[in-house]
Amino acid sequence: MKRCPTCSRLYDDDTLKFCLDDGTQLADARRYDAEAETLRNVPKQPEMSSQDIIMEIADHLRSTLGPGDHRLIRFETLSGLGLTTAQVSEHLEAAAEKADCEVLDKTDTRAIVQRNPARLVRS
Repeated sequence: MKRCPTCSRLYDDDTLKFCLDDGTQLADARRYDAEAETLRNVPKQPEMSSQDIIMEIADHLRSTLGPGDHRLIRFETLSGLGLTTAQVSEHLEAAAEKADCEVLDKTDTRAIVQRNPARLVRS
């Protein structure tokens, strides 16, 4: 059995090579995966800019660390933000600075980050 990937028409004649309606090359209907075809047609998310990555990491640090706190940050936990471990590793220092934090120790996959204590402003 053959199937047209464009119009989804099925043909019992295995000798046909092209759809009789739209001329598209036919596929073997047993190998056709509708979910894979749908995923192939879904538009991809645009790449994040360096500034977007820094903002995402800085926001995560602000929401995770209170003033004076320090914590081990595992980069893979930031994958939920759409970031790779390499992206986090590359942009962590800039993000920490933006979030008023300091990177105390860092490897390729994790870092100990401390948020600076709240500063008192005298008037």
